[in-house]
Amino acid sequence: MPNPFDVMGKKGPVAPPEGGIAENYERSLHRDMIRYIPVKLMPAVVGLASIVVLTRALSPDQYGLYSVVITTVLLMVQLGGSWLYTAVLFVYPEYCPDRSAEFRRETTKFQVLSAIPAAAIGYGTIFLMTRRHLLAMLGTALLAGQLFQSLLLSFLQSTRNVTEQVLGIAIQSLFQFGFLCLVLYLANGKEAAALVSVSVGYAAGILVLLRRRGNPGRIISPGFLLSDRDLFRKLFGYGIPMCVWFFATQFYTIGDRLILKYFRASADVGQYASFKDLSVGCAGFLTMPLLLASHPIIMAMWKKGCRKEDIENLISRNIALLSLFFAPLLVLVDLCGPELIAMALGPRYLLEKSAMLLIVLSVYIASLSMYVQ
Repeated sequence: MPNPFDVMGKKGPVAPPEGGIAENYERSLHRDMIRYIPVKLMPAVVGLASIVVLTRALSPDQYGLYSVVITTVLLMVQLGGSWLYTAVLFVYPEYCPDRSAEFRRETTKFQVLSAIPAAAIGYGTIFLMTRRHLLAMLGTALLAGQLFQSLLLSFLQSTRNVTEQVLGIAIQSLFQFGFLCLVLYLANGKEAAALVSVSVGYAAGILVLLRRRGNPGRIISPGFLLSDRDLFRKLFGYGIPMCVWFFATQFYTIGDRLILKYFRASADVGQYASFKDLSVGCAGFLTMPLLLASHPIIMAMWKKGCRKEDIENLISRNIALLSLFFAPLLVLVDLCGPELIAMALGPRYLLEKSAMLLIVLSVYIASLSMYVQ
């Protein structure tokens, strides 16, 4: 079946196969969720292994500083890039394949412009929280890496090109973990060394994506001025209303570390953040493949004019899957949470059982909030 044309004459997204629209999208969700498991399986495994390595090598105080930098970076990504990635998922299929190179080039320009204020705010925030220029500079480099890697991945996610995503993320994860083990063994300033390893991982992932199909093309020539203002208005108009929601959701998820750092010592932040990172990492085995698979499909169902009830049924099933996953996790924490922390992170990072249950519950609520939006 040929691609439909929209009112502007541009090719729209690939039409679903013949048959019931809702049923076809449901089958697509199941298929894409399985395909997206490798996209998040590698970083989830590496992330959990990195937490174990970091808690063995860093004191709670050092882990607290590391967590403050990472938290600030993730929050600035919401302001400087998440709105654009969401808009790309909605708009990019209209430009494929005839104008895909132009779209990637113009969108990369938008990302450069939005990255500048995000980097300035991120640098200032990290310095105010840590009083260390080195950590602020490393955090800014990490912010730039995550912004542009996420943009390149959004092109691939929009067209449901899973293979390229797997390759880029696998290279990033392997470089990040290998370099982390190396620099923690050699370095004295270990929290700074950990941030360097994360930056190296993002740089490696970006290089792989640029050499493959995620290449945004030449963004400097001809001229760096925005040449497609209609596209800018379309992306900006769709993405900015989501920006506040994404920032609020992310702040609810991780912003508590910055608040805790303001009132308590870095060691307290390290103990709290290490267990929350472990909880988010475990939950990510299900939540992220499910979200990555369902988000483009929900967008496509909306644009195709599917009934609101069909979209809500799809979201309800995702929420039910999340609930089935978190229920036994809460029981496990209640039965043997402190023993598991001592085994995985070390006795320096022990928390009270009530705090652990609240942390896992907050991760569950944050996962649900991504579907509420």
